[in-house]
Amino acid sequence: MTHYVLVGTLTKDALPDGGYILGGTVFYSGVQARRLAADVTVITTAEPDINLSAVEAGTVVHIQESPESTTFENIYDDEGNRIQNVRAKAQPLDPNKVPALRTPPDVLHLGPLVDEVPLDYHRAFPGAKLGITPQGWMRRIDENGRVHPRIWEEADQLLPQAWAVVFSEEDVGYDENEIQRLADLCPVTVCTRNISAATLFVNGKRSEVPVHPSKIVDPTGAGDVFAAAFFLWLHESGDPEKAVQFAHIAAGTSIEGVGVQNVPTREQVLKILEGN
Repeated sequence: MTHYVLVGTLTKDALPDGGYILGGTVFYSGVQARRLAADVTVITTAEPDINLSAVEAGTVVHIQESPESTTFENIYDDEGNRIQNVRAKAQPLDPNKVPALRTPPDVLHLGPLVDEVPLDYHRAFPGAKLGITPQGWMRRIDENGRVHPRIWEEADQLLPQAWAVVFSEEDVGYDENEIQRLADLCPVTVCTRNISAATLFVNGKRSEVPVHPSKIVDPTGAGDVFAAAFFLWLHESGDPEKAVQFAHIAAGTSIEGVGVQNVPTREQVLKILEGN
């Protein structure tokens, strides 16, 4: 069983009625990794009494306690494009407080959301395949809490050490030059493009991989589901293009339901993949 370790903040995502649901890359990616039969550990920063009832059974969660949890407000248009506002931020993870794990990670997924993961955090887990979803290093938050893209100037410090990276065209402000710059730094790079084909770069070779057709019900977490499915299938198969196809199916299936109710199992994804 693959030990899949996720690092980043669990979030509280605001609902229109004033309530909250659990969110964040480590949540959505963690659910997908568990349903793909991985052994999942989450290392996070959040308030100590954050409600973990939605976390997938069997997931081990290590919380670095913070006075408050990172809190997002997500607003979508009819095509799934998102406006984000940050209402609160958890304290950054402390690299001097890395928890001891029961077994070393096979895949280490760094998934920052608001710059809460230090760039050198991966050094605590030498030997792990380093997968990165860098959106939290690609954001700035204005005085009103609105999230905007920014150039990730520190990418050259980390991406050359990575195994694979996944980000969206939205994360880089739809800047094709920036997409290419990041792809040049990492052996395997995927840029997702909402409902359009993802762009895959493998050692400089570029290809387009079509999405899996789906009906959008709730797009929240789709990119995180995609990333976990991609990293796990890449780890298991060693085939980047098949891993993108696998991840497209997982993400496309997940957005056809609310929250994580439609995040698929390994069997569900493989049934569709093998039928293609």
